Amino acid sequence: MSLSSLYALLREKERQLMRLQTCESQLRQCQSEFFQQEHLCTKPELTAKTWHGNRAEQLDSLRDSGILWQYRVIEHVQFDDTLQALRNKIIQL
Repeated sequence: MSLSSLYALLREKERQLMRLQTCESQLRQCQSEFFQQEHLCTKPELTAKTWHGNRAEQLDSLRDSGILWQYRVIEHVQFDDTLQALRNKIIQL
C-alpha cells in the first residue's frame, strides 16, 4: 500500500471513530432522558376519586409487571447492550 492510500484509510477510520463517538454520546443522552421519563409509566395514579375497583387493580398490576418492567428492560438491558456494542466497535477501530 502506498503512503497516500494509508493516509486515506487513516482519515476514513478517524471519520468512523468520530461518528461512533457522537452516536455514543447521543445514545447516552437518550438513555438519560428515557430514565427521567420512567415515572410516566404509572401515570396517572388511580385513586378512589379517579378510578377504583377490580379493573383499576388490574391496570395497576399491568403497569407495574408489564409496562414498567418492559420499560426498565429497555432502559437498562437494551441501552447497555447497544452502548457496549458501540464501545466494542470503537475499540476495534
